[in-house]
Order: sequence, then structure tokens, then C-alpha cells
Amino acid sequence: MVAGDVDRVWKECLQIIKDNVGREEFEAWFKPIKPVKLLNGKHLVLRVPSHFYYEWLEANHVGLLKKTLRRVLGPGATLEYEIPVDKRNNKGIHLPSTRPEHFDPSIASMMEIIKNPYAIPGINNRPIKANNLNPSLTFDTFVEGPCNRLARSAGLRIAEKPGQTAFNPFVVYSDVGLGKTHLVHAIGNAILAKHSNKMVVYTTGEIFTSQFVQMLKRNAIDDFMQFYYNADVLIIDDVHHLSGKEKTQEVLFHIFNFLHNSRKQIILTTDQPPIKLKGFTERLLSRFKWGLSAELTKPDYETRKKILLVKLKQEGVSLPEDIVDFIARNVTGSIRDLEGVLISTLAHATLVGNNITLDLVQKIIGTHVEKSDLPLSLEQIAAAVTQKTGVTLEEMRSKSRKRNIVIARQLVMFLARHLTSLSMKQIGAFLNRSDHTAVIYACSQIEEKLKTNQHLQKLVEGIKSTLQNVN
Repeated sequence: MVAGDVDRVWKECLQIIKDNVGREEFEAWFKPIKPVKLLNGKHLVLRVPSHFYYEWLEANHVGLLKKTLRRVLGPGATLEYEIPVDKRNNKGIHLPSTRPEHFDPSIASMMEIIKNPYAIPGINNRPIKANNLNPSLTFDTFVEGPCNRLARSAGLRIAEKPGQTAFNPFVVYSDVGLGKTHLVHAIGNAILAKHSNKMVVYTTGEIFTSQFVQMLKRNAIDDFMQFYYNADVLIIDDVHHLSGKEKTQEVLFHIFNFLHNSRKQIILTTDQPPIKLKGFTERLLSRFKWGLSAELTKPDYETRKKILLVKLKQEGVSLPEDIVDFIARNVTGSIRDLEGVLISTLAHATLVGNNITLDLVQKIIGTHVEKSDLPLSLEQIAAAVTQKTGVTLEEMRSKSRKRNIVIARQLVMFLARHLTSLSMKQIGAFLNRSDHTAVIYACSQIEEKLKTNQHLQKLVEGIKSTLQNVN
């Protein structure tokens, strides 16, 4: 291949990508990528600005990248990233694109392992390792809080003595996006760090089922089961995907029995507690209940803020404290939503060069959170007060002491304090009041008047009614 070929190939790729993403997304995530080399006409190496960049592409655009490569280079095209680590001598590290288009381990590569799952001559027939674990998902980055304390503590115990505790099987359940996958990867990585001779196998319910079907067609079920029999630790993520698949459950039942009887560790995740799982045979369900089931719940404000700070430290960047606080207070759903908002905010700050304001973050939150769950903004509250009182936001922000303007200003502070999770400092700053005591005074004044002033009571109810229809 001549030197110009890699540039030509990447230019063709960019043309396809440009037709499949928005302009801002293309400018932010694809334009800064530089083609490095093309090997054997099939293996493309791309240089990306940072490890954060690499993780974002793998998490959000790997499907598009791989489909584009196949279209330009044909079947069998592969992708590798070069990440700079030393700007002085331009040296970098190379990372393959290991995450498949649908975020699951490759079935094809797993099948290659299963063909010869345990033959390493001369080393006590130890099996080929096939952990498929994400090395970045560790206990160091799994923030502890009331929402996960039991599960995290149990995971640490298991990592010390896999298969030797009462937590076998260990079933972690929760709604989506609350850290199940992170936790089981952290356990697997900790086991490998402490017990390098262990075979840790991570798979998903969907992959396990697909493998079973493939091996059934090949009349190679014995090889399939032998592979899993050799696991020291078996982790099956989203095991609820086996619901209604009786033959797959039958195979898992036998694998489960063999491993449990051999005091090997079994770790499962699911979207609900075992007792509520539907479409499973009773004998398999009864085994899910043998060990410990631990729930992950939505993180509280303090935990959400810690998660954001840990993520920022990982990326080596910072955001103003009020922005971090605003995200932590207003994104109250899943950790996935929380991290999505943070990453989008960082993208605006570091890639697009936008000045990060509360208003911008509010809009970013709107792209990640269901509309009905969006937090009210100060602008929305002020607009509702203006609608009912006729006092403009400009007047509220002025130093005027006219009675109607003072009341309107106090109403905004009072409603913001009760209807949002913004700090008094943030509320005061919005109305050009530098001292948070102005908010305390305004709230106390409105609360006192509401006890006896029926006109004010109706006014407040009218404003709240208006705000209920905002989202």
C-alpha cells in the first residue's frame, strides 16, 4: 500500500459517516481523527486525541465505524486506535477496537476459543483464558453509596475468596443503568488481580444462548459444556434473557450444578430479584436463590456527586463546582444518564469550546432525560411568575423596591427553593443577588404571607399549575 491510500480510505469513510451523524457530532468526534496507516488493505489504524476519546467512540460509534470500514475495505476489515501518551516524542499506545457493534463480546471469537477450550499442553491442562472483561471497570471506579453498599461489600469478599464464601451464586439485580455490569466486571478484574491462575469467564445471557444454538447446529454441545466446566468463575450478565429458552436453561442447569459442586464461583445479573423472574424452570430458579441476591438502587445526591467527581478525575478534567452540583441534583435517574450528561458536557467544553453555563447543561440534560422527568429551570419559573404578575425578569433582576416587583422576585426565589434542587447561591445569582441570605429572607416572607393572604395563595397555586404543564 502506498502512503496516500490510508488518507484516501479515511476520506471515503468520512463521507459515509458524515451522512449518518449530525454536523456538530461529526465536527466534534470524527473530524479530529487522523488516519495513521493501512495494513494489508484491511487493517486501519486511526490516531485519536485521548483515551477519553477512544472510550467515547467505542461506546457510542463503534457500530457505525465498523460498518463503514466493511463498506470501504470489504469483509474482514479491522480497526485499531493509536492514542498519544507523550507529546514530546509523539509516542503512543495502540488499542484494538474490541467492543462489537452491539456492545457484547464477539460470538465468533468465543466460538474459536470453544473449539479448543482447555488444551494448553504441559500446564496441568489449564484452560485458555477468555474473560472478556473490561479492564477499566474496577472497584476503584465503582463509587460506594447506600444504593450499592451490600452488593459492593459482597463483591469484595468474593474477590478475596471466589467460590469459598456463602455468596454463591451471587445475584445482582436492578433496573437498567445502575451499575450491575460495572460491579461484576470489577469483581472479575479483582479476582484476576489476586488469583492470576483463575479462569474468569464473562458472558451475557444473549451471547450464552447464541453460543449454545451455534454449537447445537455443529453437534458440539459437549465442547460447549466442557468449556464452561473449566471456568473457575462464571459471570453471566443479564441472565433474564434466557427466559422461555428451555433448552438453554437445561444446559445452564447442568453447568451451574457442576461449578457449584466444584466450589467454583457463579455471578449473575438480572433486571429483577430471582423470585420475580418469569419463564424459568423452577429447579433453575431455586438454584439462583441458594446464595446472596443484592439489589442496586438509584444513587442519592451525595453518591451521584461522587460518581461525577470520580469520572472527572479519570478524564483528567474539571468543571465548575456549581455545574457538577447542578448535574448531581437534577439527573436523578440512572448512572448511565448521569455519565451521559457529564460526557456531553465535557464534549461541549473540550471539543466544541462552548462556555459551560447552567442553561447549556439544562439543555444537555434534556437530551438524556425523559421530558416528564426534566428539572424546572429558573427561566421557566420566572416566565410563569411574569405570566401571572406582569413583572418582567429584567425588573426582578433590578434593584427596584416597588412592592409588586419585590413580591414577584420573592415568588421566584420561593418557588425555585421548593420546586428545584438548586442551591440558594444559584437562585440568588440568577436574580442578581450575591448574598444567599436574600433567598432565605424571601422564602420566609412568602411563607408567612401564605398563612393569611388568600390572594397570594391563589397566585402561587396558579403559577404552580402553569409550571406543571411546562414539561
